[in-house]
Amino acid sequence: MPRLAASLVAVVILALPVVARAQVSSDPPIEFGADASVTALFDPGAVVLNVPVSAVRVGFFVMPRLELEPRLNLTVAKGGGNTFTEVELTFGVLYHLTPSYSQSQTYFRPFASFASTKFSGSDGASAVAAGIGLGMKKPIGTRFAFRPELNFAHTFADDDVEDESRMQLLLGFSVYSH
Repeated sequence: MPRLAASLVAVVILALPVVARAQVSSDPPIEFGADASVTALFDPGAVVLNVPVSAVRVGFFVMPRLELEPRLNLTVAKGGGNTFTEVELTFGVLYHLTPSYSQSQTYFRPFASFASTKFSGSDGASAVAAGIGLGMKKPIGTRFAFRPELNFAHTFADDDVEDESRMQLLLGFSVYSH
């Protein structure tokens, strides 16, 4: 009997990826996008506006309601002979409340990010942050979508980085591969 139970468990575990794959349409689209942002930092208090694009992203549907989304942000600011450079890589998982991307979709997006910053004449610093977002994809025709999102993130203190919390409004545009 234990052998039969173990065999059944093995069959179920091996079948899960097949079942999950079958739930995704035979050829799910890839979502390409870019976002403008307004960021409110709590400490120190500041508002940062990044337009027309603060980040680029690509989304891969692994299930009709689940999308994996890496995002890249590059910021370079120059002034007074100094340069500030920040590269941030964010990985998010979107959970859509409705499975069809051809209809309006509300989603939750937990995410984690890694940022590397460098000031003129310094060694630079790196930081890790985590957050959660709530957004909506509003279709425009069959291959495009408007994508507003409100999110909260917290950067964790390290040797060269202080704790920081922020709220951010993203206003994005997406293009589906098909």
